[in-house]
Amino acid sequence: MKEVVRCRGCSSCAVGYETGFTGGEVMRCARFDCDVTGEDGCTMGSNGEPSTLHADCDAVLGGHEAVHGW
Repeated sequence: MKEVVRCRGCSSCAVGYETGFTGGEVMRCARFDCDVTGEDGCTMGSNGEPSTLHADCDAVLGGHEAVHGW
């Protein structure tokens, strides 16, 4: 039986945080391109440190551009 690699200990996982005062943790699997949680895992993962998740989006505020994201 193959070992299950938890997303928190997988090198294919990316961890980030939502923007804002109440932003929670966000985890994304790079291998399967889907959102995951700390309870998820699979047998196709690779043990290692998760990377940092980031996403940028542009917003125009009163004629001035600002970059926000997580």
